[in-house]
Amino acid sequence: MKATSLFVGSLLLFAGGLVRAGVVADGPSLEPSKSAGAKPVAASQGKTPAKTYRLRNTDVISADIVDDARASREYKLGLDGTVKPIYLSQPVKLAGLSVAEAEAALSAAYVEEKIFTRPQVAVTIKEYAPRQIYFLGEVNHPGAIPIPPEKELSLVAAFSLAGGNTPRAKRTCTITRLLPDGKSTELKMDLRAAVEDAKKDIMLEDGDTVFIGQSLLDNEWY
Repeated sequence: MKATSLFVGSLLLFAGGLVRAGVVADGPSLEPSKSAGAKPVAASQGKTPAKTYRLRNTDVISADIVDDARASREYKLGLDGTVKPIYLSQPVKLAGLSVAEAEAALSAAYVEEKIFTRPQVAVTIKEYAPRQIYFLGEVNHPGAIPIPPEKELSLVAAFSLAGGNTPRAKRTCTITRLLPDGKSTELKMDLRAAVEDAKKDIMLEDGDTVFIGQSLLDNEWY
């Protein structure tokens, strides 16, 4: 038990520093088992710059049109990813677009409906839709863990936020991810190896579930 406490304490200091600094491991993409429709669980860099952030359902944005203050409004993306801008007869789908792409899409919609000839649209993200992952099984604080806005959350950082492993935990974990077509894919990871080697850490995605089972061996982590 003493060894377990020392290890978990060290892990919390290490991964907690990564979360505070917004820094994550720079590692290669990892692929799950080659099941039908499987999607790679890819690694990426820590903070997501605003220019590369992709709008999501229920994000709140402001859309300002230069030289027409009446057209400036705040919109919440619907569950279908669309907004219904002022003056337009049809909604415009913005989910999945970057801020620059959303500006171009709104501008094109105004031109298509002949509302403006050359509108200059400025989009700003006012409120981010909540994102979270779930850490279950043999961790000290199982449950939902929020992903900070415009940042990514690595497996090791999430493991730290879940309080580290219990004494009876396996050193491996299973990540379950729901795919756009409604199916799911699983990836088995050596979590202890990821803790020891940052290059083996990976990034998690919104809705991922990480499960650590109970080991039949004593002190499998050591």
